[in-house]
Amino acid sequence: MTCIIDQIKACIIAWLLLLSLGCTAVYQAERVVIADGVFWQLQPADALDKINQQTVLITANYQNNAQQLLVTTEFRENVMHQVAISLQGLPLYELSLDNSGMVTYQQYIPSSIKPKYILSDMQLVHLPLNHLNAMLTGAIVTETTTETGRQRMVFQGQKIIMTIDYQASGITMVHHQRNYQLTIKEVE
Repeated sequence: MTCIIDQIKACIIAWLLLLSLGCTAVYQAERVVIADGVFWQLQPADALDKINQQTVLITANYQNNAQQLLVTTEFRENVMHQVAISLQGLPLYELSLDNSGMVTYQQYIPSSIKPKYILSDMQLVHLPLNHLNAMLTGAIVTETTTETGRQRMVFQGQKIIMTIDYQASGITMVHHQRNYQLTIKEVE
């Protein structure tokens, strides 16, 4: 009986070890399909270096399902590092992007989140308008001042693909074609 219990303990420890190691991928930054016929070339880390260090609470809404995560982004030695955890404290992923465009992504729990979409959404929110329009294919980005802040819209012809609203309370990004919304609020 002791032998069986020891084997079960060993299996549990091995399973936990595998779970803690997660899945790691390393690849060159690539062209991302933002919407049908709309492409964004991921930019190297130095394009986002104005962030320096930031911790945000992201609420993602998709198919009537809301998920929240805490994301910390910082720049060290010309590399952008990002770590995400659940509100319960479980590590979700680590992501890094260097100035050569090399992406390293470690996922700790199974998820459909793809790092290229994390990076493209982040870049669409934070990069200057002229930079976005220079690197976006199949669409244009406009920016207007509103009563409560400013708003970016990604257009494919006359069709609105994305809306990004910047207000004092945070940033709301709506992807109209993929039907998801991100609300980003800084944590102090």
